[in-house]
This record gives sequence, structure tokens and C-alpha cells, in this order.
Amino acid sequence: MKSPQNTTKKSFTKLYFTLVTAGHVDHGKTSLIESLTNTNPDRLKEEQLRSMTIDLGYAHFSTKVKYKGYDKELIVGFVDVPGHDKFIRNMLAGVGCQNTALLVVAANESVKPQTIQHLKILKLLNYKNIITVISKTDLGDKGQIAKTKAQVSTALEHFDLNSAIVLEYSKFDLNSIANIKETIINLAQKELNDVFTSNLFTSPLAYLPIDRVFSKHGIGTVVTGTLKEGVLDLTDTIYINPGNYIAKIKSLQSFNENVSHGFTGSRLAINLNIKQGREKDLKRGLILANKELTSSECLIVSLINDKNSHEKIKTNCDVTFYHNTSERQGKLYKYKTSENIIAKIKLNEPTVCFPGDMGILRLKNDKILGCKIIANAEILEFKNVSLHKLSDLIIQNKFDEAILLLLESKSYITLNSLKAFIPGPFITISTNKLLDREDIVFISNLIFLKKEINSHNKKILKFIEYSSRQNPVNKKNISDFLEHNLFPKSNLEFNKITDYFVSNLIKDNLLEVYESNYYLKTDKQDVELTNLFKSILETINNQPCIEIKELAKIHNIEVMKLRLILKNLAAKKLLFIINYEFVSSYESILKAQKVLQDLWREKQQISPSDFKISLNITRKYALAMLSFFDDNFITRLEKNTRILNPNKFFK
Repeated sequence: MKSPQNTTKKSFTKLYFTLVTAGHVDHGKTSLIESLTNTNPDRLKEEQLRSMTIDLGYAHFSTKVKYKGYDKELIVGFVDVPGHDKFIRNMLAGVGCQNTALLVVAANESVKPQTIQHLKILKLLNYKNIITVISKTDLGDKGQIAKTKAQVSTALEHFDLNSAIVLEYSKFDLNSIANIKETIINLAQKELNDVFTSNLFTSPLAYLPIDRVFSKHGIGTVVTGTLKEGVLDLTDTIYINPGNYIAKIKSLQSFNENVSHGFTGSRLAINLNIKQGREKDLKRGLILANKELTSSECLIVSLINDKNSHEKIKTNCDVTFYHNTSERQGKLYKYKTSENIIAKIKLNEPTVCFPGDMGILRLKNDKILGCKIIANAEILEFKNVSLHKLSDLIIQNKFDEAILLLLESKSYITLNSLKAFIPGPFITISTNKLLDREDIVFISNLIFLKKEINSHNKKILKFIEYSSRQNPVNKKNISDFLEHNLFPKSNLEFNKITDYFVSNLIKDNLLEVYESNYYLKTDKQDVELTNLFKSILETINNQPCIEIKELAKIHNIEVMKLRLILKNLAAKKLLFIINYEFVSSYESILKAQKVLQDLWREKQQISPSDFKISLNITRKYALAMLSFFDDNFITRLEKNTRILNPNKFFK
């Protein structure tokens, strides 16, 4: 389970906020970033020669802001992604890690095919913050600008994207550049406040999808990316996934400045100390994390697409799966056709995904679909669960209800199995909510429905009631019953489960233990009200000791049934069963102990004859009672006489 990580000791002198650009080729994305940062993000020589962003580009500006009453330096970073259709995979790699987009549309050309394509991707990736910039306003008149704004508004509305911020830009207009800067700074302050109070920020897991790998002379291997979750510390041991091979951090930078840690949303460059030979395995799409992570070649997803177009998707079709910065080839197999298609994707190589993550699928005909991860593993053990219902709950972030749905399909689930369905930070939140509502019960690392526990309790009580008629029921008998009848073919720790059920039944006053055996508890009120029980107790109380067979004859009851009654009464300390054949009242045993003490004080020995005379009972009963005291170490037979140990007396 995840628990909040202590971040109070970490410095917040600098704040980091990252945006990604979107828009058609040559609509001015790179020019806009250069105007805002005085840096050309096109880092490749080929890009600068062709004036086209082929790979991801990066640039930033910094400013002073007031954050929660303190002076802070805000560093705003930009990921400049390609707009040309053939470079769509790089665009997806850049857009997958951000939370705010800068949509750039040229005033003189308006909405173009890649504009629509990028809007669809932003919608499928569930973007909420979009700043629209109408660029190249110096090349269009007022009519063209107004027409472009209207067309952009229509396109945004078509994809149900909300962009309340629409700005104009020309690289020759310094006021427009200053206005865009101010707008981004204001949005960054609001969004950072949300990030710093989110579950992602307080998560103990810190992970970063790698988008670039390079070597620098005198420094070594460097990877870059945007931290998706948690806080990454310079001293952390690093795991590279898939594979979980270990590395150490030599240095940590954010926008060319050394830092001791990176926060959720920070753009980071990490100089790694990695085992020789492993550096060649580093590539875009791998995950760098402070914990070991599980990778999978099988994903269960819910497809998100335009309405009425699902029938065009064939099962067993080839797909390219984009998630964070990774790109994987695979096969898609449809489970069900409904408002959302539930599908299984078998990848040709493993990847690291978390339930609830968004991804993009590209078909061979270049059709683009969105998907949300329902599970990051095969879910054969949950074959009876409704995948459609599960998908709806995960899409709506109703993870507590998703857990209940999983439990309806099985008698129990392991805490570890939830990691395939529930995003890490929400496991503790969701299970705590269910515990507070008393919907679930934990037994070790197993989760049960509370109503199932109640049903199991009844079955255990019936088993004890039936079995104890023949023989006493001990812990192993109950454990075997659980293993073979309630949880067959399961590899569970039945000792712990048995302890849980038994202790709770005793706590609820339904079960009691006597001499390591378990009996149904007879309510004291029932003992008082039941004539048979009352009559049996009166007979026993009227004489120091009586044989069980004789007691059965007196009350005209079967010996086996009488033994069950006597066991229940003995467990309540209303009587003692002696040598399995005799019974004495509690008061009779206390009186007999007093006789033993008097005889020992007077003669320093205890003989059956003296004991028989003192209690006025037959020799048969005297020997039975003395044997009982021997068994309980109150007396000890030595050289034809008995030694007394009053420290063992019943009280």
C-alpha cells in the first residue's frame, strides 16, 4: 500500500511547470517558444536546416512569483513536439507526460488536418488545460483572425475541449508575447497548487518516463524526462524498467541547474552511474523509478473513440500502443462491443503501465483511438467479473466500487492483486473507505466481503455443532474445514485465517474454548430458562460427584447429547468433567480443595480413605476426584501418598 511520503524537509525555493505545444506544421509553435524563452528548441542540426521539429525540443524561461506568501522562482518549461504527420510518434511521446497544452493555430491558415489530429489526441489523453494561441496575426487581417478564432472554437467544441483562454501572437508584437507569458504564469501558479496537494505528489513512488538518452564527454550517460509522480531524491537508488536493473544518480538537473530532488511535473536530466554494458539498453520509453515495478506484455483496456465507429475495429488486428514515452507493437483482441469496447492487448515486449493511465492506439489505417488501462495483467482469476462494469468504474475513478465488484466474483482477493486494477495512491484510500463503511474485512493480506465473513461464520458454527456430537473439535479440525469446504484449491495460510475466525466468534460470544477444544456457547440466560439445563445443574450441585451415565438415566437423555450439554456448561465454569466419565459442580471442587488443604495441614499426607470420609462419598467417586486433582497438578502421587500443591488451586 502506498502511504504519503514526507516532503516537508525538501526545499521549494524553485517551482517547475511544463507545457507541451500542439498544432499543425509551420503554424509557429517553435517561433512562439523562441519568443517566450529566447531559445530555439530545435536542437538537431537537421531540424535547424529544415526549420522543422523532428524530435522533441525543450526550452524554458524563469520569473519571480509569490507563492503562498513566499518569493519563489518559477521555471516554465516547454516541450516542442512535431506537427508533421510523419512525426506523430514523437508528438505522442512529448504529449503523454504533460498536463497543459499550448495549441497554436496560424491566423492566415486556420484549422488544418494536424490541428484536428492533435486536438483528438489531447481529448483522448484527457487534457483539461488548453491555452489557444492564434499565431502569425501580422499575416492576417481582422476578418481572418475572427474567422480563425471561430473555426478553432468549433473544433474545440467538437472534441468537447474547453479552452477559455484564447490569445493572439505575432513575433513582432512584444505586447502579445508579454500577455502570453503572464497568462502562463498565472495558470502555472494555480496548477502547481493542485499538484502539490494531490495524491501523485505525496506518493512514495517516484517515476519518470525516459524520452531522451545521450552521453556527454566527461559526464557519462544522461537520461531526461518529466517526473510523473512522487519526489525523486538525489540519494535514491534507481530502478530501470522493464527489467528492474539498478543505477545510482550521479547528478540531477532541472533546466541546466543542479538540484537535490525533483518534484511531480519537474523536467529532469539525470546523470546515471550504471553497470558497464547496461547503458546500451537505455532508450526512450523505459521507466526510471525509485522502486521496483512490474512490467507486463498484456493489458486490459477500455477503448475511447468517436461514437458509432466501434464496429470498424476488428479483433486480432495489429496496433501500435503509445503510453508515456513508450511505443509498443501488439495485437488487439475485442472482448465486448458496447458504448466502450473492452479489449485485451498483447504486446511484443513488456511495458510499465498503471491502472487508470491513458494511452493511444494507432491502427494500420492510421486511425487513432484512446484507451484507459483497466488492468495491467492477465485477469483469468477474475473471469466471472463484468469487464464492462469494471471499466466504467475505473474510468469514473470509483475504485472502492471496483474493489467490491472484484470481490463479488471471488470469495476473497489479495491486496497485491489490486495493483493490477487500482492506481497505487488510491489503494489505501479506497480500502480505508470500505473499511470505514464495514463493507470489507482484512485477514492478513487478504480482503473479504463483510457479508461473506458473516456467511462463513454461520457455516463454521454449524460444522462445530454437528462435529462435536461425535468428537471434540480442535483448531486443526476447523482449519481443515476451511481449507476443504470454504476455500478449496487455494494456497492460503490457514492457521492465520482459522485464528481470525475463531477469535472473532469467541469475541462475539458465539464460541468458547475448553481444553483446546471449541464448543458453541450457550447463553447464560438460556441456561437459566431451560428446564433441562437447570434440572441437570441441580442434580450435579446436590452431590460432590456423579457418574455421567447415572446422570443420563436420571434425566432420561442420551449420553452423547448429555456430554454436549456438559461441555458447554463446563466451558462456562458451571461444572467440571472428570476423567470423561464423571462430573462435579464448581462448588464441589472448591469444597474438595478445602478438604485437601485440611488433610495436608493435619497429616502432611492425603489418602483416598481420609478424602472419602471427609467428603462422605464412595471410594469410586473419591478416586475419580483425586485423579482429577492429579491431572491438574494440584496433588502429586509419591510413594503411595499424595503431596499437595495449593498454588495450583482453582479459584
